[in-house]
Amino acid sequence: NTLEELGSSFSHIGKLVEKEKRAKELENYGNESLNLAKEIAKKVYKKPKVYYAEGNNGLLTDCNTSIHSELINLASGDNVHKCQTTNSFGREAINFEQVLNYNPEIILVYEKEFYKKIYKDKKWQLIDAVKNKKVYFLPKGPFSWFDRPPSFMRLLGLKWLLSIFHPELYTLDINKEAKEFYSLFLQMNLTQIQLDEIMGKDFD
Repeated sequence: NTLEELGSSFSHIGKLVEKEKRAKELENYGNESLNLAKEIAKKVYKKPKVYYAEGNNGLLTDCNTSIHSELINLASGDNVHKCQTTNSFGREAINFEQVLNYNPEIILVYEKEFYKKIYKDKKWQLIDAVKNKKVYFLPKGPFSWFDRPPSFMRLLGLKWLLSIFHPELYTLDINKEAKEFYSLFLQMNLTQIQLDEIMGKDFD
């Protein structure tokens, strides 16, 4: 399901469980995130080249047409892996030479194991994103902010990516935003220690 479809589902669920006021609050947040992305898209001069690194070696990825990489497109990034998705699960295996040829400006990493070693790997040090320290671990807890499962957490992930892809157009206090999001959607008072763990700062 696309993020727009997910956002519109809150009101339907709210009616079913008789929580329409709360559903409206969640839907409003979703609309705000999506509208922000559309407004920024109008101002983007050049989309950054982005590679989505999955797997323990970073050599699994998703096509630019995949639902699993939807946030890259929504945040006005250019997914360097151009192809048609051959299955709903995604995860296309590629080789390092392809990544080197793509030479992405930003790398988004799904697995902690790979994130821990990418800056130490001499091969990956040849890529601009690594040279310029623009490799980002994709936060997760209780679900990923980006993908797998493609949940409502992506509404927060979208804002976070906008601030990474286009810092000249949008700045975000992610600590404040994340704590407000977790309070609104999960009714949870997130501590800084918990947030640091979710964002991978506990192993930076």
